Amino acid sequence: MLPLTGKTIIFDNFPDPSDTWEITETIGKGTYGKVFKVLNKKNGQKAAVKILDPIHDIDEEIEAEYSILKTLSDHPNVVRFYGMYFKKDKINGDKLWLVLEGLQHLHNNKTIHRDVKGNNILLTTEGGIKLVDFGFSLSIWSLSFDKNT
Repeated sequence: MLPLTGKTIIFDNFPDPSDTWEITETIGKGTYGKVFKVLNKKNGQKAAVKILDPIHDIDEEIEAEYSILKTLSDHPNVVRFYGMYFKKDKINGDKLWLVLEGLQHLHNNKTIHRDVKGNNILLTTEGGIKLVDFGFSLSIWSLSFDKNT
């Protein structure tokens, strides 16, 4: 486990995401914010962004997540971290962006898991990772069928 320095993150030090990332689609809502699919304007790379309201109460959690992702996301079994951004917005409130690798295989197959958490991620004896419990998942294909037929 990484030690926490006790310093708070200075959000203003992070770049504005508007220069690099464009929101293309809403994915869902999490505990602390919303998740969107984004497109990198410079290289066409797709990713997911977790957009948070930087509330003082969760600064420690944001700092811990940022520190761990920044340090450990180069492992094949850890979601890739593409960076943290800060978008100033006087009308809707400032937002903190954590840009991460998405669940591309599910999304390519028009499926949203909607319940990714520790209990739903299993490790195999060979070191592989398996995503389980699709009870809350939503298949976009199912939305195209008329329920009255």
